[in-house]
Formats: sequence, structure tokens, C-alpha cells
Amino acid sequence: MQDGQRKETQKEKVVEASTSWDVSKKRKTTGIEMRDAEMEAAGEQRHQEMLDAMADDPRKFVWEKGPLNKQPVEFQPKLFYEKMEDDHSIMENMCFKKAVLSLDFKALGFFEMFTALGWEAMVSFRRNTGGEVHMKSVMDWISTLKKDDGSIPPRTITLIGTVNNKPVTLYPATLRQLAKFHSKADSFYRIMDANNYHLHTEKLVEDNTMLSELFMLEKGFEMKRDNLKPIVHLLLSFIITNVTPRLGDRMAVRKWELPVLYVLMTGQLHLSFTQMVIMHVWQSRNHKIRNRFHTRDS
Repeated sequence: MQDGQRKETQKEKVVEASTSWDVSKKRKTTGIEMRDAEMEAAGEQRHQEMLDAMADDPRKFVWEKGPLNKQPVEFQPKLFYEKMEDDHSIMENMCFKKAVLSLDFKALGFFEMFTALGWEAMVSFRRNTGGEVHMKSVMDWISTLKKDDGSIPPRTITLIGTVNNKPVTLYPATLRQLAKFHSKADSFYRIMDANNYHLHTEKLVEDNTMLSELFMLEKGFEMKRDNLKPIVHLLLSFIITNVTPRLGDRMAVRKWELPVLYVLMTGQLHLSFTQMVIMHVWQSRNHKIRNRFHTRDS
């Protein structure tokens, strides 16, 4: 520089797969960008401008019904920030830490369950050992998300958002580059239809089979946590904070949690963890009720 002073910047690296999914080649796409201090400051300014615009815009669109992705595109970022409320509320809705220690996993036999599915990296994954999460960049990205079905959905679904006016794409391969979330062969995993996962779980596993495996028969099949078998009850504690994180009634069981619990308890129905991450990010972003986003050290 002309003034002889050198500015140092810190960069946050996040890996993104190239369109050919060959990570050995130099990436020419924008992908998930490297973030430096100047870019992060710009993100903070844009975040504040977004909050100010929501308060001052007399033309503010009212989100009455339907998912966020069905609202006018120009209003979606504002509506998303409005749903998530202020910075304190946003931090409360982010999942940063594990609720069950690895020693508990070994004692309860949970680690073997995850290993049988090739999900073992998910249990111990800590990419950012400093614990820092660029929250405003994450929020910027989620608020502008769009879904690209690709050529053979749901296998090729990707999520595309914007950070500092640059496109950022999340591929299933992106997650697999961060850690070996799938240690089994690709053919091992079943790719689901999102509607079957969230709404019609009976199309994945017959209801009687799944419910009998998870619930205490003498208490019936009401979707309450206390009706689950003791080991399943404990496993759900980890599921709702680390695998499919959510807010809401912690004493209730959500429909999509049933196949995840069944998969882990039986080792059958080999679901894709990376697909579940993408489905939950998209579903949480578009749901009118505020939900929890998984940002743990990633």
C-alpha cells in the first residue's frame, strides 16, 4: 500500500463443491465465499439497514399465510428478519452446542447407532474450534434462499442464497467435504421426498412398525415424549438439539422425528444426513413460525 501500512484481515473459509463435484480442481464459481473483516462489517451494515427498512417502510408487506418462499421475492428477506426478531432473539434461536457429551454416547450405545448409518462424524464434528459463527452472514444467506431442484430431484436439490450480493450455494457435497457425514457408499443411502419426511412418514415406514419400535405400548401412541421408550426418550434429547434442531414444546414429538429415531434405533431405512440438513434449513426458513437453525461450529 502507498502509506506503507499493511492491513491484516481474518478470513473465514467455508468449502463449497464445484459443479463437477471434483474438489481437486480449482474452483471458478463464486461458491461459499471467504469472509474477511471488511466484508463482515458490510454485512453488519446491511443487517442494520434491513432492520431499519422494516420499521420505516410504509409499503411493508404483511405475511398472512403460506410459506415464505411463496411471498413476493422482494419482501422475503425483510419478512424473514421480522420473523426472527432482534439480534438477541436470533442468537437464542441458533443451536451452537451439543446437549449430550461423547462419554454419554458411549455409555448409552448411541455412538454405535450413528456409526451403523455412517453418521459418526456428525457426533464429533467441530470445524471451527474457536466457536465463532458469523451470524449476520448466515442470516443474510438464509433470508435470501432459493431452492434449485436440479435435474433429478430430490437427489440434486441445492440451496442458493446471497451474502454481500454474491451467490452462495449449498450442495450435499459441501457438507460431505466439511466432514465424512456419510462414511458409507452413496448407494447405501435413501433419498426421500420432503413431503414424505415431514408429513407422510407412513410412506417411509409402516406406522405400526415404527410406533411399536419407539413407544411404550402400555402408554399408547400419543405424540408425547413421556410415552417413548426410555432409551428413545434420551435419544430424542440429542436429536432435537443436534440432528433436526427445533424450538417449541420439548415434551411433544414431531412427526419428522419419528423416522430419524427409527433409523437410529433399528439401523434400517438408511436416510441421508446431508439431505436432512438441506430439507430442515429450507423448511425452517419458510415456516411462518420461528424455528431453530443449526449453526454449530460450521
